[in-house]
Amino acid sequence: MYCNLNDYELIYLYREKSERALTLLIEKYSTLINKMINEKGLTIGQNDAFQDSLIVLYKCIQSYDMNSDCSFFNYFLVCLKRQIFKNKVKEINYASMVISYDDSIYLQRHEFCEDSIEYEKISFNKDLDRKVFQEIIIENLSPRSFSSKYNIDIKKVYNTIYLVKSKIKNLYK
Repeated sequence: MYCNLNDYELIYLYREKSERALTLLIEKYSTLINKMINEKGLTIGQNDAFQDSLIVLYKCIQSYDMNSDCSFFNYFLVCLKRQIFKNKVKEINYASMVISYDDSIYLQRHEFCEDSIEYEKISFNKDLDRKVFQEIIIENLSPRSFSSKYNIDIKKVYNTIYLVKSKIKNLYK
């Protein structure tokens, strides 16, 4: 019945309480959702990522402004990419993977298919990087508290957090 309708018409029909319109939108965008999840390489919980993406689609349908210059497709695509990025970041749980040994820090590499556990050594160039990793990332000290504790500019603390997390993420590519 609604097969020849575009996104705007389907959204309008959904807002007018047509459940069939929502079903058609889900069918239409499920291929895109699966493609984006596989493209970004989410390894943990692809079904969960798909469900999260459907929730994003539902919220986009509800919040989309029909008078906007942006198409619904582009609006949804931006929201979907943000959600997938959040899921990708959640895959890395730093605190459960850290081992300290002789002033060196090792991160456990999670290989779910294998029985063996590998560790990769992380070397920090500066003492500040090491402190940020230990106190902010592992012990969950707030950046503001860290800044006042060591009398360091808050912007420098945030930059260091970014650099340390980037270094860790590069190990998992």
